[in-house]
Amino acid sequence: MARGVTNVVGVDIGADAIKAVQLRKTGAGLRVIGRPGCVPTPSGSVAGGVVVDEEAVAGTIRQMVRD
Repeated sequence: MARGVTNVVGVDIGADAIKAVQLRKTGAGLRVIGRPGCVPTPSGSVAGGVVVDEEAVAGTIRQMVRD
């Protein structure tokens, strides 16, 4: 983690789902903030572990953050 950073977002992009969680650095380690998110990956946007439709995946992540 970069020096001075206390909040980070972890994102897992898979063929079936995109998952995200916001974490806060505390004296005891990392703590989950809020509620983790999980949404279906747009059909055909990930193939063989590679994002092939960046716009679709980015749009889905943006929508997840808004919700």
